Parts: sequence; structure tokens; C-alpha cells
Amino acid sequence: MSRGYPSRVFTSLCSVIAIGLAALVLGFGAPVGFLAWLTLVASMAGAWMGPWSRSWRAWTPPLAWGLALLMTRGLPMPWMAAFTIASLYAIGMGLGSWLPRERAAGSCLLLVAALSLAPTFGGHLERPLPPAVTARLLDLSPVAWTLESAGVDWMRHPAVYEAAGTANIDPSMRTQHRNWLAAATLLVVGCLLALSSKTRTLGSTET
Repeated sequence: MSRGYPSRVFTSLCSVIAIGLAALVLGFGAPVGFLAWLTLVASMAGAWMGPWSRSWRAWTPPLAWGLALLMTRGLPMPWMAAFTIASLYAIGMGLGSWLPRERAAGSCLLLVAALSLAPTFGGHLERPLPPAVTARLLDLSPVAWTLESAGVDWMRHPAVYEAAGTANIDPSMRTQHRNWLAAATLLVVGCLLALSSKTRTLGSTET
């Protein structure tokens, strides 16, 4: 193991935790803003910690964020929110353990941001997209996953209600993410990706 390994891990851990906890400030204390910001940075942060995926210390960020979510008032199911954020983090970590972490982190941030902004195109649509299209885009939105898993009625939230025209979307058109299966699937896939790289990278990093 290289001499710089512990210091690099500690520095990266502090940076990753700070990125997530900064959401408390950037979200102005609002639980929806906090959770949405965590959604945007979770997979990116996981990718940044990918090279140390086999160390228990690399899992400190989602644990810290989970505790922060459990203490955040206004979320009906904060434990599900924490579970979903940990799942996104695991997916990013899995990618970061196979790919260069800078490339993996950037790709995760761009993909999550693009999918999250797609239902409203960042609020720049002159008129909402057809209800069927918006329903599918909401199904693919990571922000919708985490907020609906936390029990937030995202389709009635002011951020998307008018911009995405969710008043015209029948609930039967949506695949709801308020169950544990979606988050569990992401968590399992992320962990498998991270663990599958162990044999490939163990000899090169612990020398």
C-alpha cells in the first residue's frame, strides 16, 4: 500500500462528506432542497471514492448523510430517503472502482443532472411536454426517485406542478418509486460493481 493512501482517503472522505452536507446550506434548510441536492452529488461522490471501495471508511459519507436525513424534519420516510441516497452512492462507487474516478464522477454528475432536469428542461419549457412523455421522464428522474421514496408528493410540488404540467398526468401513468425495491436494486448493483473490481485492482493498489 502506498504511503499516501491514508491521507488521500481522509482528504477525499472529508471532501465528499462536505459536498453532501453543504446541501443543508444550499437547500436553505428545506428538506426537499436538501434531498434534491444530495441526489445530484451522491453518485458523483461515490465515484470519487471508487478507488477505495473495499475500505469501510469509503462508506462514511452515505452514513453521515443518512444521519443528517434522519434528523431532517419534513420528510415522511427519511430512512427510505437515506437508503436511496446510499444506493446512488453505491452505483457511483462501483463505476469509480472500474473507471478513472474523475471521468466516472463527471459522468455521474452530468447523467443525474440531465435526467433530473429533463421533465421541465430546467424550467425553460414554454409549455409542458405531453403528459405521457413527462410521466416517463419523471420515472427516469433520480430526484423523483429519492423524493417519492421519502414520501414526498413530488407531482404536486411547486417545482414541477406547473413547469411539467403534472396536473394533467394521471397517477396510473406513473411507475411510483415509493417502495424499497428500486433503491435495493440500485444498492445491490452498485455493491456488485465495486466488489467485482476487487480482484482486478487489489494487486496494483496495495503494493
